[in-house]
Amino acid sequence: MRDPCRPTLHIYCDGGRAQGYGHIRRSLTLSHRLKQDGFVVSVIGLSAEAKKMLPDAVYQNETPQVVVLDCPPGQGIDVMKRANQESSLTVGLDWFGREALPMINISIFPHYPVLSLKKTYIGFKYILIRPEIRKAKHRYLTSDGEYVFVSLGGGDLLNQGGSVANTLASLGYSVLLINGPLHDDSEEETDNLKVRIVKNPLNFSELMAQSKFVVANGGGCLFEALYLGKPVFALPQTPFERKVIEYILSLGGVLSGGIEDLRNFSDYEMVNVCAVGEKIIDGNGDRRISTIIQRELGMNANYINRDWL
Repeated sequence: MRDPCRPTLHIYCDGGRAQGYGHIRRSLTLSHRLKQDGFVVSVIGLSAEAKKMLPDAVYQNETPQVVVLDCPPGQGIDVMKRANQESSLTVGLDWFGREALPMINISIFPHYPVLSLKKTYIGFKYILIRPEIRKAKHRYLTSDGEYVFVSLGGGDLLNQGGSVANTLASLGYSVLLINGPLHDDSEEETDNLKVRIVKNPLNFSELMAQSKFVVANGGGCLFEALYLGKPVFALPQTPFERKVIEYILSLGGVLSGGIEDLRNFSDYEMVNVCAVGEKIIDGNGDRRISTIIQRELGMNANYINRDWL
């Protein structure tokens, strides 16, 4: 039986072969923080495919005080409408729908106008970094490995992993190719001896932290690599990811943004992008979002001043 004094919160998210794993992964990250801050949290998949990738949601039949939606555009509209009527607070994460607006909208990048009923918050400072990535950063602070870490999202939507790994191997690099949880294992990869393939490894964070540089898509893997201070070569899998990568590229925070640009990179180039990239993401997005929610509910948020938000 749950503690009636603790506020209840539902996070609705979606993911799958077509949408990727990013919304689910960051919803679980936010859930971890909110539980630490005293909330009773249920993470609920919007689709049958998403439900299979999530733990069983407890208390999901209760009407929560707070509803958070983290899903691709066009999804979750009915849930948002109902929550605005029944719950004290609704929060959208990168919510770009117009049919129903959240009370609070938090977006890492304004692909479209960021609209809300009350307040909006925009910026990379709300990017959610998994706890295991933060731990890996402190453990492998000065690590500079011998291999290139390739991870193109949960499912490698464009099926580029094998060709990227082969190109890197032809350039003389040792390659660790990570196939995510949604990857179709029937797709041909590579038989190159300089390429090692691992499926959804439990030590993903440590493997990334110990690499020489990272080839990532434009979602969570990109942000985690930047946070770890790794040089990143970014390959967009969607139009949304392309916009994000182009913006970071304009800041000098990634090595490049197209598969045709793969080449041998000098130490000078990699040091320069690291210096920029590591400053872009501070790893406190979960604390900021929790603080915003706590303040809206009139709770005693422990995290600092308004400017930090």
